[in-house]
Amino acid sequence: MKKSLPTLFCFVVYIHAFSQIQQNINIAFQAPQYFDLTFGTNGVALFDTPENPNSIYGIATQSDGKILAVTSSNNIQYYLMRLNADGSLDSTFGQNGIIEDTLIGEALGGDVQVDEQDRIIITGYVYHSFGQEDLFVVRLLPDGTYDNSFGVNGVFIAYTAELWPANKHSYGKKIKLLNDGSILVGGNFSYQENDFDVAVYKITPDGQFDQSFGVNGYVYYQISGHNTLRDIDIQSDGKILMTGHAFNPVLVPVLRLNLDGSLDTTFGNNGKALHDFMLAYQYGVAVKQLSNHKILVAGTKGPTNSQLDIFLYRLNENGLIDSSFGNNGFALYDNGFSEGVNSMQLLPNGDILLLGADSHGNGDFLLACFDSTGMLKTNFLHNGKLNIDLNGNTEGMSASCIQSDGKILFVGLTSAPFWTSGNISFVRLNLFNSSFNELAENESQFKVFPNPASDQLTISLKESQPNTKCILLDQSGKALRSFNLTNRDNVLDIHSLEQGLYIVQINSQSLKFVKN
Repeated sequence: MKKSLPTLFCFVVYIHAFSQIQQNINIAFQAPQYFDLTFGTNGVALFDTPENPNSIYGIATQSDGKILAVTSSNNIQYYLMRLNADGSLDSTFGQNGIIEDTLIGEALGGDVQVDEQDRIIITGYVYHSFGQEDLFVVRLLPDGTYDNSFGVNGVFIAYTAELWPANKHSYGKKIKLLNDGSILVGGNFSYQENDFDVAVYKITPDGQFDQSFGVNGYVYYQISGHNTLRDIDIQSDGKILMTGHAFNPVLVPVLRLNLDGSLDTTFGNNGKALHDFMLAYQYGVAVKQLSNHKILVAGTKGPTNSQLDIFLYRLNENGLIDSSFGNNGFALYDNGFSEGVNSMQLLPNGDILLLGADSHGNGDFLLACFDSTGMLKTNFLHNGKLNIDLNGNTEGMSASCIQSDGKILFVGLTSAPFWTSGNISFVRLNLFNSSFNELAENESQFKVFPNPASDQLTISLKESQPNTKCILLDQSGKALRSFNLTNRDNVLDIHSLEQGLYIVQINSQSLKFVKN
């Protein structure tokens, strides 16, 4: 019988002094070469939790490498913390590295992102009267002060609940930033008691509803009964992908919206691609479009909440299952315990990294890696997976991001025995190291050097083939240049590129490099 996943979303702790934990951190290193030893202690930074924390819902980095994470404190205020690049608290930010605010009464954080100007965008919801909750979006300047050019003194509150009687709700859960400075927020909307729909809200760069989107700036869709959004993604053509939970009946939903918020009827069944594993528990957690326009969906399923496995499947652009992926379109991960996924990242070489938790021991952080065909990457990490146990406590990873230098950063909550105390736990992995590069290049038909590079990058083919097409992409997968390689060793001028992580793609194979 599988053991239940650690419950990390409702425990209560009482720690009144917030500080970084100064202690020896005992980590069960299965693959120590991947931990970034320049971060925290052995790649891990632990902090006391605020009172009654929720899960750590969002994580992001600024251009100087500083790290932001958002949760809620005591269920009454959003709680934003900033770390320096080395994993220490940034004492110049807020009050000793922390910003807390109740806004108009009670404010719970949902996600955090950073725009091209290093401004900090937070979403969540405010509780402002009995049974009424509304979406909020806050924009802070890079130093953590409120941006008065956005909304009202840096704050936008939807006030959708005031249009209906009590028990109406609008929540913000996931942020996506558009090139024109607009903000898309995925979340939920309720127009009748205990009946939630998935929703997308569009906010203008100055902090108002975008009236050109949906009706009055937002749209909401019912899939089946009570619905919850877990993730959104923006396709290369601007269309919006959504996934999450659907109940009564229980389904895994993927929706695609047009740029105006209407359902894209060319996708799935009139805009909805629904899958049923015929199990009591099944929900989508992450959705991403690939550079070939196919769509990955990751989530968790099982007959009971103590018998869960991770699933991954791929859709064609039209929303139908891509049978060429995995086993007839599906890849499953089951290590004999109960596993759940909370985040998905695409690595530049095409691999798929799933991050979450399992019930091994008291409960561990879990990473599982699949290649682009849907097979577990057994020659990467520790036989394709990595369990991280911090001091024998209960862990659950809840948010992740890829830094501009290619390092993987993730965060979650850990608990001491009997839930008497807890930590906010950050872990940083340096997958961009010699062992990772050698692995990627051994599997590829080319290599890139020097890495990092400043002005010029050499792309070296293992076998010289005339007119080999090569594409240079940014870390989001956007194509920047397309050209033909004419020699075995080809020199690319990159002096005009901004600093950060880039991808070189030849045929279906990719390698990454850092521009200094």
